[in-house]
Amino acid sequence: MTVGASGSVNLDVQTYSSRMYAYGCSLGYTYPIIQVFQNGKQVGSTNYSGFDISLTKGTYQVKVTMTWGTGAAKDYTLRAYAAKTAAISFKKTA
Repeated sequence: MTVGASGSVNLDVQTYSSRMYAYGCSLGYTYPIIQVFQNGKQVGSTNYSGFDISLTKGTYQVKVTMTWGTGAAKDYTLRAYAAKTAAISFKKTA
């Protein structure tokens, strides 16, 4: 993720809501971990679905690690909100 100007960025992971499953179909849980790195150094993290972080202009790596329960839909969306310009490109790694 490239941040064009210093400021606050909100990072959020959204998974399937239990209301999106038919009754009794999903027994699963999801636990996201979001980590933010700059030049290989961790500059922020959370073990919840989202957080606000103050970032300076520059390039960052956002790593999302998911723990999936049995029956959970293994799909999520990473959202980034910034008051200033933030260019985001994704690279899926194992």
